[in-house]
Amino acid sequence: GNTYLFMNWKPDNVWANAGGGDGTVNNRIDQMADSINSLGSKKIFLTIFHEPENDVSVNNCATPASGASAGSPAQYVAMWHNVRSRFDAKGVDNVVWVMNYMGYLGWDCLANSLWPGNNHVDWIAYDPYGGGTKFFDFSVSRFYNFMTTQSNAAHDYLSKPWAIAEHGYNNKDGNSSDQGSIDYWNEGK
Repeated sequence: GNTYLFMNWKPDNVWANAGGGDGTVNNRIDQMADSINSLGSKKIFLTIFHEPENDVSVNNCATPASGASAGSPAQYVAMWHNVRSRFDAKGVDNVVWVMNYMGYLGWDCLANSLWPGNNHVDWIAYDPYGGGTKFFDFSVSRFYNFMTTQSNAAHDYLSKPWAIAEHGYNNKDGNSSDQGSIDYWNEGK
């Protein structure tokens, strides 16, 4: 029908291993390319290692998350390029390539350095969450406005369609309430 799959896929648990030099990982990438290619003309939306900001363990401009161990932003980009080039070499043309950011304020400084490149991304998605008094409009608008101001020739975010991949209201700050959840959803509606 008219339903499209939006899939997050990790070629390896550590993106630093997927930049092209590991034959086992390259074989895994080729298998995924063949699997997606077997769908024929049915398009899927694919992101590679979604929300990478909290997994950056090297050359991180923010305070790394506890347990971050996937590699540097440059290694993330190398992984993306390797996956994309292997898919392209196999003639896979039914993928909509989606860069899926976390969109969390503390890691905005990583957005540009994690960008795979204008020619490697078809869509941009992000995952805004609200909490406390930060409701739907704030959580969605904040990263949207940030990306709008960051768009330039090297990071042409404004030339891409944007999507909200996931969103919600949480109690991580301890100030959230049932009424806050209701207000979040009503604001979004």
